[in-house]
Amino acid sequence: MNNYLKYLESIQSPSTFKRKIEYLKHNFSKFVTNNSVVLEIGPGLGEFIFLLNQRHINDIDIIDYDKSVIKHIEKKYKIEHSYNQDISVTKLKRKYDLIFLLQVLEHIPPKKYPDIIKNLYGSLNQKGKIIITVPNGGNPLGIVERYSDITHYNLFSDNSLIQLPNYCNLPDGYQAKVLPYSIPPSNILNIFRIVLQKILHNLINLTVIINDGVYSHILTPNITCIITKTK
Repeated sequence: MNNYLKYLESIQSPSTFKRKIEYLKHNFSKFVTNNSVVLEIGPGLGEFIFLLNQRHINDIDIIDYDKSVIKHIEKKYKIEHSYNQDISVTKLKRKYDLIFLLQVLEHIPPKKYPDIIKNLYGSLNQKGKIIITVPNGGNPLGIVERYSDITHYNLFSDNSLIQLPNYCNLPDGYQAKVLPYSIPPSNILNIFRIVLQKILHNLINLTVIINDGVYSHILTPNITCIITKTK
């Protein structure tokens, strides 16, 4: 897609930017320390970097295949290095405490996952984390997300996403878990949405159980895999 920045700006507004910051803060702040060295792949409009800079974290590298995105981030935020490359061919030169991919992996052909994930894992410091957030195909409504973007290759469920490290043949010495990408209870409207979402998810699970099918334990529209390097 030519000039991905224009596309991102066309689907964003100040209110959606603020809402995305709230989601990121609610779901990921606990995984960030104030001296973290961070790599973000596919930074979009820089929402996660905005959150990091707020916490005076500036030792940040970014990778994106679109030069307009790189220029936007460099102009607007404090970072260390930027790489205008495809992550599937990028050779990382530093070690990181946190590697972050938000809505990125579904844009990559699955056959490339092993090389990419092993490359990222090898660039973690001890106790470092890879955080990967993707659309949740475990929720039947996720089919809209799958086909709403022509560049999407895949959807995941919590059942398949937890298989990612093993599928990529990561060496022993990691821990992996899958978490919901949750609505922040920051206002009355969001609390109301949380309640309604739980009702919807219970109905979906009940329907699948009645149908005698495999069901997902996490049904939020997006899910997150956290891979921690323990050795």
